[in-house]
Amino acid sequence: MAKAGYFDPEELRRQKQLAREKDDEDLREGRVTREELRLRNGLFSGVDLSGATVRIPANRSRER
Repeated sequence: MAKAGYFDPEELRRQKQLAREKDDEDLREGRVTREELRLRNGLFSGVDLSGATVRIPANRSRER
């Protein structure tokens, strides 16, 4: 087990591979759909953006 505050790239690689294998197994066994996997593993999967807005400050010039 890695010490607190220590980043082990090999451990991260191992964890990611195990997660991929579990995803593959879940898909094969019908425990999850491709869409569910896409949503679960997507870049912003842990963030609820449903109420997000984009604002451009009024003092920014549109001409550049």
